[in-house]
Amino acid sequence: MKGKAKAEVLELDFEQMQAQLDQMEQTLGEQAVRPFRLLLSWHLSLLRLIEQKNTSISRLRRLLFGARTERLSQVAPSQAPSEPSPQTPNG
Repeated sequence: MKGKAKAEVLELDFEQMQAQLDQMEQTLGEQAVRPFRLLLSWHLSLLRLIEQKNTSISRLRRLLFGARTERLSQVAPSQAPSEPSPQTPNG
């Protein structure tokens, strides 16, 4: 019987997470732990924005995925296949 595995929920407050990262840093070094610290900081900032309930969906989308600066039509304009031009005989 196959079923979806349930995600384990682990609740830690900020100080507990920082303590865990400090322990990891002692073993792995600052360079290895830095991305996790940045991820934690970004995650908390996003949670604060959502909790404020005054952030628009479009602003959250820009924060998560970046601003839409290019359109596909501007980057790779579609060109309709043109009919082959008639060749002129050499001679």
